[in-house]
Amino acid sequence: MNSEIKKLFDKKENINFNIKFTKKERVLEEEIFKRLYSDSLIVEWFQHLEVFQVQWFIEELNLYSSTELKDGQLGYAIDSHSNEMISNWNKNWLVIGSASSDPIIYDIETKKIYSSVHGVGEWNLILISNNFTEFLTLLNIWIDIISDKNIIYNEHEEIDEIILTELKEMINKLNLDKKLYDNFIKLDWFYPSLF
Repeated sequence: MNSEIKKLFDKKENINFNIKFTKKERVLEEEIFKRLYSDSLIVEWFQHLEVFQVQWFIEELNLYSSTELKDGQLGYAIDSHSNEMISNWNKNWLVIGSASSDPIIYDIETKKIYSSVHGVGEWNLILISNNFTEFLTLLNIWIDIISDKNIIYNEHEEIDEIILTELKEMINKLNLDKKLYDNFIKLDWFYPSLF
């Protein structure tokens, strides 16, 4: 099993997040997965993921399991009434989850991860990470930071400054691209810049 995924396997469930993986490998037979086979890490992810739900700013960050992936396209890539592809949706975009109802998009061609605000009439993509490995690194940083915290928000319903400081320190320590990780944590429209 890949080391990035293994890190998430080692996390324990608590009040802040709910992550479950299966040791047994699932066979991914659906048409949607045939397009993913050039990225072995994301294929492995879907072969093992059962539940991934992490406390996020407003609501939760959910990543879909292989059984949720098809339905997860509804309302973003596929019209939920007609079951037709939505015209302004790029055929290379696959919704792999959502954060506060905004899609987390995996670009099958570039292998980059994006997000975008839903319900505004067009998709203005915000780059979250350059690849799936980087995305899992971000998730691990976030989970490590919030896992021992009882309170994420301050009295003004903003993320507590202690959490933001820890996040900034981890990003700097790992020498990661500050702009990408700034986008990850605030999804570019909700929180002021961390740097």
